[in-house]
Amino acid sequence: MKKIFTYAVSLLLVAGGVVGCNMEPKLTHNISVEQSTASVQDINNILTGALNQFASYRFIGRNLIALSDMASDISQYGPSSGHFQSINLWTFDDGDEYLNDIYTSGYVVADACTRGIIGADKLIAERNEKMNSADEATKATLANEIAALKSIKAELLSLKGMTYFYLVNIFGKAYSPEHSGGYGLVLIKDELIKPKEKVTRATLQETYDYIIKLFKESLALPCTEERAIYPNSLNTKAFLARTYLYMGNWQKAAELSAELIGSGDIPTEPGTAQAYADHWKSTAIGAEDLFSLLKSDQDNLSANSLNGLYGDYEATLNPDIVKAYFKHKEKKQVNGKDTTVWVPNNDYRFNLIVEKSKEFATPHPMKFNGMPTNSNLTNIPVMRVSELYLIAAEANAQLGNVAEAQKALFFTASRNADVTAADKLPAGKDELLQYIAAERVREFFQEGHRYFDLRRTGAVADIAGDPAFKFYNFVYPIPRSEINAGYLDKQYQNDDWKNNLPKRK
Repeated sequence: MKKIFTYAVSLLLVAGGVVGCNMEPKLTHNISVEQSTASVQDINNILTGALNQFASYRFIGRNLIALSDMASDISQYGPSSGHFQSINLWTFDDGDEYLNDIYTSGYVVADACTRGIIGADKLIAERNEKMNSADEATKATLANEIAALKSIKAELLSLKGMTYFYLVNIFGKAYSPEHSGGYGLVLIKDELIKPKEKVTRATLQETYDYIIKLFKESLALPCTEERAIYPNSLNTKAFLARTYLYMGNWQKAAELSAELIGSGDIPTEPGTAQAYADHWKSTAIGAEDLFSLLKSDQDNLSANSLNGLYGDYEATLNPDIVKAYFKHKEKKQVNGKDTTVWVPNNDYRFNLIVEKSKEFATPHPMKFNGMPTNSNLTNIPVMRVSELYLIAAEANAQLGNVAEAQKALFFTASRNADVTAADKLPAGKDELLQYIAAERVREFFQEGHRYFDLRRTGAVADIAGDPAFKFYNFVYPIPRSEINAGYLDKQYQNDDWKNNLPKRK
């Protein structure tokens, strides 16, 4: 598979901070696993390189998040720049640059993680063998190295699982018993794909099973990493809960989210309005962060950042969505004339859409406005505490556990001061699920959840001229360059993607 074996090896060479638009890896695919994994530091370098690519604008750092909002009813592209126009208007084809970047970058990460896992296993085995004849001081050193290798391996397994999760939700259909036998991903499992090796796609069920396997294997290892800027046991378990939610396994999603919420490692209160606002104005890791991609002034983010997309490139939020989920507009007298203005309610999240002083403004999302010193500098949230509570709410609502669902939902719903108690939230299953869906819009606008939420729930939305477009059967095409390279046969293309495009009126 061209993209897989062409790019991946030299990610270990990228050992600095998370980089931006200069992230194209060098083509050094002839380096063997043995050459690239000779030490603990080599394995750690592979992890760093894989995280760099995961965080780049080609993958989570912009494209995946922007695609989800732009392909849904949340965001609108800026006509002056045209960035994400093809996605927003649904005029893309199998040569689309955004889809190509997502596909390529995802497999770069998956390949690098596999290389690191293979290398870690090799080094662990070597050090265990040396233990038999080593003196006590050497044994202590070897034991420390084994512990470090197991911890890094846990992170690599988790990152690989996250990467496949995102890829399968772009290039595979929404998980369901109906779709489970259809195409999933090309899976790089225990061995690297060799140059010019023919590859096949696993089924959707096999792909999800493998993702779960990766997360469980990660959680079975002693991971010493606790920082939210790396995969760790906490955010791995949270991501597993998200995976179960997407699969409709409500019981396991409810159990895992409850376990995490009750662990003492997760905030039990949502914090103040000011703390929430400040979260988006700092690169410091805060209480809301379970897994965030840390950015710095050295990342050379340029206009390819999410900040640039909603800033210089003038992408906006859909006013109709803002009206439906946050506030409404009304006419008031301004200089003797009827003028339409935004009317505030008591949900402080709206302050990240329209500034209080700009009641006439087009809705501009401000989560990624950057820092005063660098307008392109903002961390990228992968998993927040608020999502864990909304997973718990939705899973319990599906199971009929109304009180538990209300309690979890209140964590985010209470950001609207009009919501004063959990038991005041809807009690009927259908009404409660509708409220949760709306709450996910209010909580996650600009964070890349909407497209995936519409897909997995079978909901409809007004998309590209189709007033009731259903995302459930839609899947993006595998990039043309992959098919034309000859390693993935044409039979493995998502041929029905054109048949499931919005029907323009």
